[in-house]
Amino acid sequence: MAWGAAGTRGVEDWVQRLAANDPTLTSIHVFRDRRFGVEELTALREVLRSNTHLAELSAGGLPLPPPAAEILGDIIAASPSLASLCAGDAATNDESIASLAAGLARSHSLQRLDLGHRAVCAAGAAALARALTSGGLANGGGALAPAPSFPSLHTLVLAGNGGLGDAGAAVLAPAAVVLRELDLSACGLGPEGAAALARAAGGGVGASAGPYGRLEVLRLGRNALGPAGAAALAALVGGKGLRELHLPGTGIGDAGLTSLATCLTAASGLALLDVTGCGVGASGAAALTTALTAGAPLASVCLRGNAIGPAGAEALGAALARTATLEELDVGSNQMGEAAAALLVPAPRLRRLSLFGNALGDAGVGRLADSLAAAAHTALLELDLAGCGVSAASVERLFAVLEGGAAPALEMLVLGANEAAEQPDFPGRVEALWAMRPGLDIAWRPSDVGAAPASGGGSAFG
Repeated sequence: MAWGAAGTRGVEDWVQRLAANDPTLTSIHVFRDRRFGVEELTALREVLRSNTHLAELSAGGLPLPPPAAEILGDIIAASPSLASLCAGDAATNDESIASLAAGLARSHSLQRLDLGHRAVCAAGAAALARALTSGGLANGGGALAPAPSFPSLHTLVLAGNGGLGDAGAAVLAPAAVVLRELDLSACGLGPEGAAALARAAGGGVGASAGPYGRLEVLRLGRNALGPAGAAALAALVGGKGLRELHLPGTGIGDAGLTSLATCLTAASGLALLDVTGCGVGASGAAALTTALTAGAPLASVCLRGNAIGPAGAEALGAALARTATLEELDVGSNQMGEAAAALLVPAPRLRRLSLFGNALGDAGVGRLADSLAAAAHTALLELDLAGCGVSAASVERLFAVLEGGAAPALEMLVLGANEAAEQPDFPGRVEALWAMRPGLDIAWRPSDVGAAPASGGGSAFG
């Protein structure tokens, strides 16, 4: 990897190494104080035509006026090895994106393009869509007719381009059938934009990816989708192609999660659902519970920052005991109180459980300890109890159970921001547990991140 040095040097040192096809130069990150304009890009263009080792070029935060963008487009079209590109700054607009897209249409190596937090609007999105779908003809349903080839790009990041809006999503939507991952977080989308994406992607999410790829990861966080936007995405969730749906901060609420959950069946392909901070309550959690019980193949669910409450916790706990797929569950900060302990059940594949910020108290921690002692939690690797009201007395009970061999695979226990961790004798108690379980890390204070205990086992951090 090469990093730009302080000062006003150009790219002469990189050009020499790239011209020599240096196999150790696979990634270039350009610092903002290095010259990187038309002259420098022209020099890079000439040597990158024959270089077979450079895989990553990151020049985010640097200006990219249209003439420079056109040359950068030539670079990605000609390079036989460049797979990842981040370019432009907050002023990079549609004109520059159109110049870059001309090269993107001819690229056979670029796989990931990061244009996040730029000034891309609908016209720029349209240029990108034309470049990505240039290998075929779009039909009325948004699908593409067979064609010889498409650009190699499979991941497009446009997060933070607030000017895109629903109009930008609509013109970009046809590209959903050729991408595997699309990030439109914080792009000013509403329900109409979500619907446009769902309609287009629905034509390319069959059981087989075919020659054009398929949309597997969709990131729409921090857009005002609301329940209507979630309802528009529901059919996409019910298909076999989409693997991850990230909707943090989209305000979908109980109605939106219910729409999504209703389409989650055993035949769905969705493995990860993130609805952090979406205004979900007990009824939304109940709908998700029904889907899990019916065999929805979710492996990872993030519900952090909602308000599912005790009733939602008890319902989810009951569903966990009957699902064979869930591996990760984050229900931090959900006002569950003692009932959060209901989530620690001997689920067959549950590896990571976060109860962060739920006031378990002594009763809840005692219930957790009893569950650990009585059941074979053989898959559990991480348990997060930070900020859960864990007292010195309840942590003693928890540690005793772990010293007795409960949760034998556990690698990380998070206990920061609890009363117990502030007691003067707590470090000694942690040392005693480490002596019995040297493979178990206890995260409880920031100053100990990455540090190994004197006893030689584990590390302490918060």
